This record gives sequence, C-alpha cells and structure tokens, in this order.
Amino acid sequence: MRASAASVASEARAPGWSPLPLRWPTPTALPFPSLAPRDQGFKDRRGGRDRGNRCFAHFKTGPDDAAEAACMQGLAVATDDVVRGAIYHSLGRIAEERGNDEAAAIYYRTSLALRDDEATAERFARALRSPAAREH
Repeated sequence: MRASAASVASEARAPGWSPLPLRWPTPTALPFPSLAPRDQGFKDRRGGRDRGNRCFAHFKTGPDDAAEAACMQGLAVATDDVVRGAIYHSLGRIAEERGNDEAAAIYYRTSLALRDDEATAERFARALRSPAAREH
C-alpha cells in the first residue's frame, strides 16, 4: 500500500529547512527571470492558473528561465492554495531539471503544505534521497 502524500511529507524532513509562513499577496515583488517575449503583457484571468499552465508549457518545451518566470508571475497573482501548490510543484520540476535537488525538495515541500498530491510527495521523497540535498 502506498503512503499518502501527507504521511510522506510529515515523515521526510528536508535538512536545515524550516517552513516560512505563506502570506498572499506578497508584500514585496518576487525576483524572477524575464518573461518570454510572448508572455509579456499576458493577462491571467483565472487566479494564476493561466500563468501556471504557461509555466508548465515552457517547462515541457524549454527554456527553463521562461518557465520559472511564468511560475513566479503565477505565484504573484494566484488566488488559492491549490493553484499555488501546483505552481510550486512546477518550480520543483524546474529545479530538478537544473540539477538542484535541494531547491526541488524545498519547492515540493512547500507544494505539499498547500495541497495533498501523491506525485509531488514521490518527487519530494526522491529529492530528499539525493546526495546534494542530504549535504545541507
């Protein structure tokens, strides 16, 4: 029987990381890479979902910077925790693609704090097992 996402998240602890309180909207602008030219001026009309979808589309086709920028824009306008959780999952995928398992673990853990998701829990557990994440 597979463990639920919540049990994996509670059993696995990211070394040296304590959660920060999440407050939305953020009081300051988040730093992020420049948006792709086709994303500039884009209006998200669904509480961050549209930006989240663009983020994932960029992730699938590259480049990672365009995906990260779309994700960060999505977080800035996201209106609910499920959308934020999905965007943090995408940021974890981007971090994994870049070989940064420590950042991926943090993004996945944040995603799990916002929504229960088995795929995110599996990726979180895998990121924690990586040597780079265990060093810190």
